[in-house]
Amino acid sequence: MINLVLFILYFFLSFTYPKNQIDQKPIWISGENGYDIYRIPAIVVTNEGTILAFCEGRKSGQGQKFVNALIEPICQAGFRRFSWPGADSRDIILFSNPASEEKRIRMTVRVSYDEGSSWPVAKSLTDYSSAYSDLAVLADKFIACLYETGGENPYETITFARFNLEWLESYRRDN
Repeated sequence: MINLVLFILYFFLSFTYPKNQIDQKPIWISGENGYDIYRIPAIVVTNEGTILAFCEGRKSGQGQKFVNALIEPICQAGFRRFSWPGADSRDIILFSNPASEEKRIRMTVRVSYDEGSSWPVAKSLTDYSSAYSDLAVLADKFIACLYETGGENPYETITFARFNLEWLESYRRDN
């Protein structure tokens, strides 16, 4: 049976975050709380600023099988507008996915300033295995990324990362 798991991230709201750095914390770890695996994370922020994180929890024998020989470079991605173009803001769109043509590794967040025509900013959250992700823009303009990651395979933990645009833009790549 596949169950939807909900976790309210109140603990992240109670800390002060220094600028220009990333904070990450595993939220769900495979094998804990009666679930063999956690998959397909999603994240949303309420009007009050509460962060709601969701994922699919799978129990033993419920449709998950790993075949190491089958490498899957195609993967779901997170996609979110950070700001609309205007007098007091830039046009910024965010994108997250595993940045590898060969396998699901290197969760990366990218930035576009031109409606997705180019992506001059790309910064990795992890070099380890990673898969599905979701993005949210918080009330304080920090960015939240909820994603699957792990050492052996990308389905070991669901990890929550919180960072600001300054941290993300601290590395630009040439397009």
